[in-house]
Amino acid sequence: MKFLLVLLLVVCCPTLFAQKTSVQLHLEKGKTYAHVLNSQSEIYQRSNGKTTKTNMVITAKITYKVKSVKKDAYYLETQYRNMNISIDQADGTSLNFNSDKPSKDLLSNFFYQMCRTPFYITMNSLGEINSVEGIDRLVANGIKGLDLPEEKVEQIKANLTDAYGEKAFKGNFEIITLIYPKVAVEFNESWETETAIYSKSIEATLKTNYHLVQSSGEYLQVDGESEMISKEQSETLNLVGSASIHLSLDKDSGWIHSAKVDQIIRIGKKEDENYSFTKMKTTYSDQ
Repeated sequence: MKFLLVLLLVVCCPTLFAQKTSVQLHLEKGKTYAHVLNSQSEIYQRSNGKTTKTNMVITAKITYKVKSVKKDAYYLETQYRNMNISIDQADGTSLNFNSDKPSKDLLSNFFYQMCRTPFYITMNSLGEINSVEGIDRLVANGIKGLDLPEEKVEQIKANLTDAYGEKAFKGNFEIITLIYPKVAVEFNESWETETAIYSKSIEATLKTNYHLVQSSGEYLQVDGESEMISKEQSETLNLVGSASIHLSLDKDSGWIHSAKVDQIIRIGKKEDENYSFTKMKTTYSDQ
């Protein structure tokens, strides 16, 4: 009789045995966390009927030291530790920029200075950035001492701010951090997040549907599928973007142990004279 009762409970009430898991950040004061990034891009561009292909590889390391924890807010001293970019252009020439040492090359010297200038972010337990402080100083330090006309310096500053300023950092960062559900979830249960993506040529919203895949050893596996929606969709800016995201999260801290992000971004239509298509594969690890 007892066996029959248990069997009926299992068959009729499976939700009684469903286990919910909290998937959020639990960072420790004084501890330093890291992201090691490797991004490989293929960029196809057609301008006035001529198509070119550019390959770009970016590697970088960023550290985040938890300076304070207040309620649902983490105050993080953030610093680039290294930055390297290599570009193979359509004409066969290659460009390389890195943060290894002071350089007469403007971008390499900017990276060198950037990697010696901390800035500060406030982030909540859902991975959402509430504020970024001091990143303007990072840009200013990167271009100080340029022997160029003031107008040219301001133009360079504006371009670097577009690429590495607060909006760009927040959007790039939240692709892999604004990933956590507001409540505990069951395996295969889904939730949605939304973040703003910003660059000089793109202002869009990235909507992602995540679900908890499995628990394995010290880590939780989370998968997501994203859609990029332009804020100014029009005939002249026909933007389509998507991403597939696979994450391994530390069970205790919620920090990203590893991540793989596959993205595509298309601007314009294939039959247009001016058209671009970018395919990007990015990996992150915590060491």
